[in-house]
Amino acid sequence: MKWNWNNILFIALVASLLFLYGFANQRNQLKKVKSVDIQFAEVAEFYIQENDVYKLLIQSDETFQNLTKENVDLKVLENNLETNDMIKNAQVYLTVDGILGAEIEQRKPILRFLDGGFQYIDEDGLIMPTSSHYSARVPIAFGFDSKEAIQLFKLAKAIHQDSFLQQQITSIHKNGLGELYVEIRDADFKIDFGDLNNIELKLANFKAFFAKAKKDGRLKDYMNVDLQFGKQVVCTKK
Repeated sequence: MKWNWNNILFIALVASLLFLYGFANQRNQLKKVKSVDIQFAEVAEFYIQENDVYKLLIQSDETFQNLTKENVDLKVLENNLETNDMIKNAQVYLTVDGILGAEIEQRKPILRFLDGGFQYIDEDGLIMPTSSHYSARVPIAFGFDSKEAIQLFKLAKAIHQDSFLQQQITSIHKNGLGELYVEIRDADFKIDFGDLNNIELKLANFKAFFAKAKKDGRLKDYMNVDLQFGKQVVCTKK
């Protein structure tokens, strides 16, 4: 029987490489995690603090001291983070040199309402609790429970996506007939909004009216502005 030494050498080389890779990988997995790096994605307001994220990743400092790369389950850690009411999305990773990293995307509130206590509606139309760390500068809705507040999502989102409306509209109210009225920052008149139909048209009409009245120096002359009549804005003077 002839031996093909080239094949034997090739097999031996592959076996050696696999052994070395397995040995190196095992040693790497037994290395301890050196540090934790937490990054927040494009945010100016912190509804959750870095220390809170750290506690969700690492149960305690004692746990961290004994944490090796082999017992880090990235998916479990991501799930732990995303169960927090302030976190929309989390990406957790582990670097070759033993750094446990987390990239955090926070939920963004666009409306606050009172239903037993203050809560938010976020940009995805979901209920979000308020934060003890930061209070969002968003309109407040009065007279709505949780279910009714969700119906305001389209209006709240339209306000949030417009820098002028975001700056001006401070509150949304519901009267005894179930109709809406809005209050703004730079004038003391009430804006009758009616129902939640034709939201874009009503807001566009308000912006056009406000610009003209401000230019003419007449914002202080009105006590009521009604947006319920299609393209027409009906005003009541003081």
